[in-house]
Amino acid sequence: MSSLDPMKRHLDRGFKSRAIKPTACIETYKDAIFYIEDVEKDRCRARLQEEVADFDKVFEVNNPNKKDIALFAVDGCFIKHKPEHCDFICFDEATFCFGEMKFESETRSYLQIDENRNKAVKQLKSTIQIFIDALKNDFLDYGIEAYVCTPPHYPNKGTALDAFVLELIEDLGGINLYEKNEKTFL
Repeated sequence: MSSLDPMKRHLDRGFKSRAIKPTACIETYKDAIFYIEDVEKDRCRARLQEEVADFDKVFEVNNPNKKDIALFAVDGCFIKHKPEHCDFICFDEATFCFGEMKFESETRSYLQIDENRNKAVKQLKSTIQIFIDALKNDFLDYGIEAYVCTPPHYPNKGTALDAFVLELIEDLGGINLYEKNEKTFL
C-alpha cells in the first residue's frame, strides 16, 4: 500500500460521476529528481534528467527522500475541454500542488507577461474550485499550493504573485501561490 492511496481513493470518490477517474490520470514516481513537461496537445509527462531537451520548459520535482510522488495529468487527461484548467497536480502524503505552465510564451512585453500570469492564475483558480466542489473542501488535511511556471526571461515577481496572491487567498481560503518552476517534497 502506498502513502498516496488514501488521497487517490478520496479523489475517485469525489469525482465518482466523471467518466474518467482521477486515478486513470495519475502516475507515481520515486525518483530523487524528475521533471514535468507539458507535451503539446497531450498530457503532462514526467521525464528523467537525460530525457529533458530544454530545462527552461520543465517543472522540477525534487524528492530527496525518494518517497512516492504522484503526477496527476489534469490537462489532456482528466479535463480535456472547458472550463479553463491547470496543466497538472503533483502530491505526496502531505502537500497537494496545482501547476500551470506558461513556458511556451516568448513575449517580452510587460503587458502580455501580466496577461499570461493573470490567465495562469485564472486557470489555477478554476481547477482548484472544481476540486473544492468535488471533494467538498476536504483535502484530507493536505497543504494546498499553486504554481505559475514561467520562462526564465520573464521578470521574476519573487516567490509570490503580488495582488494575485491576495485574490487567491481571499477567494479560495488560504492557498499559497508561487511563481516558481520547482517544488521540493521533504
